[in-house]
Amino acid sequence: MNIRKTLLVLFAVALPILVLAVIMPRSTDVAEIAYKTNYKNADKTIVLQCYIGENMVKPMAEIASVFEKRHPGIKLEYHDSGTTSLDKMIRETKVGDLFLPGSNSYTDKMKSEGIVTWDASVCSHILAAIVLKDGKIKTWDDVIRPGVMVGRGNENVCSVGRVAKKVVDRSNLPQFQQNVMVISVINYQASSFDSLADGTVDVLLNWRNMSLCPDEIRGRMTIIDIPEDINIIKTIPIAVLKYSENPRQAEEFARFVSGDEGKAIFRKHGFVTVND
Repeated sequence: MNIRKTLLVLFAVALPILVLAVIMPRSTDVAEIAYKTNYKNADKTIVLQCYIGENMVKPMAEIASVFEKRHPGIKLEYHDSGTTSLDKMIRETKVGDLFLPGSNSYTDKMKSEGIVTWDASVCSHILAAIVLKDGKIKTWDDVIRPGVMVGRGNENVCSVGRVAKKVVDRSNLPQFQQNVMVISVINYQASSFDSLADGTVDVLLNWRNMSLCPDEIRGRMTIIDIPEDINIIKTIPIAVLKYSENPRQAEEFARFVSGDEGKAIFRKHGFVTVND
């Protein structure tokens, strides 16, 4: 009888242990699950979609390289075009994290509509008259002479076209206004310099920093400043969009672009930065 009771007690103690041994994963299984979980989390990359005006492509490419090295879990994906086209794209798709337009007028309007949740100023965008060094156009008075062909961007595509149109209108000089032609090309910032180099136009109204002027013809160009009383200086901002799925990381990147390091890179590419 005692032996039977002893066996029953031993069985009662052993049964739970056997059950746990069956249902619980082995230590190697636990380690494998933990590894897979951690690996999956480590491998998850956050992609930030950023819409940037075409004139800012070069400094923003360098900024992305620096930022991604310091934040291996974040990747920047750029969509560059004329600012007006990008504005339309954002409104139609309602997708994206950041917007860097050629003028703060776009983001100011978006802020009033609740599309922008955070923004900061980065640079000044200054319109200038660009001419050939060895040409006959040497001063602003030469630019506005009758018969001088002046090229500008399409206001329905790029911000530099909108600003140039306003400057021409503000001049109140009929002979100058009659001289101006719209250069409707894809990627005006880069392509328009060819129109000046090949003699299609005598003067090009473009951003002063000439960021996208091809290296092979840059040395042939020089700048004539537009009189302050008619020129319009715009501010380049960077803004976080309400459509962002990663607003914290988007703002972190925006702060980097508008911070000291980001602005230093813009200055390296010929931009004039602003102090907030």
